[in-house]
Amino acid sequence: MTWLFVESGLEFTFTGAVDVEKLDGQERGAPHPPGKVVDFVVEEAARMLLIEVKNPSASGVDKDPRPSERRTTERTKRRGNELINAELVPKARGSYTYLHLMARDTKPFMFVLVDDVSALGPELADLEPFRERLAERLRHESGVRDAWKREYVASCVVVTPETWPSAFPSYSLRRLSEGQVAPDNSDAT
Repeated sequence: MTWLFVESGLEFTFTGAVDVEKLDGQERGAPHPPGKVVDFVVEEAARMLLIEVKNPSASGVDKDPRPSERRTTERTKRRGNELINAELVPKARGSYTYLHLMARDTKPFMFVLVDDVSALGPELADLEPFRERLAERLRHESGVRDAWKREYVASCVVVTPETWPSAFPSYSLRRLSEGQVAPDNSDAT
């Protein structure tokens, strides 16, 4: 089975997964996920991938009348914890909660952030410090060690479109060029 999805100007092809579901904007017959959720859930034989896509270029950072201010804001969000605390961790928790309530939490969860930082400058190329802060916050969200009785995210990875193939060689990702028509997000063959 192959699924094709487009999110924020990036086209993902998932071949060989057990199931793929667009969680935000879900249109299936199941109850709509509460609160913040990730873009995709990819079920594999041995794990579940919670995939969130951030692409400042697709959101118009290059076209903004004040592009340098917008870039500075996006850089600040990644250097500090604003993006982690206000967006990413709540999306991971909301997605897990939804999947738990749907009795789909039988495999380890990996949180995957696809962050296309290319428009923000080369100083953000090293995503490892950000990944470490994100992983720590996912493990200890309350700020108190061992406050959660269940570790709901087993692992975390942060990739760019360029590093995606080394992390997920079975799935493809490509940038859509400006003006390129995006296929329907519901393709499964």
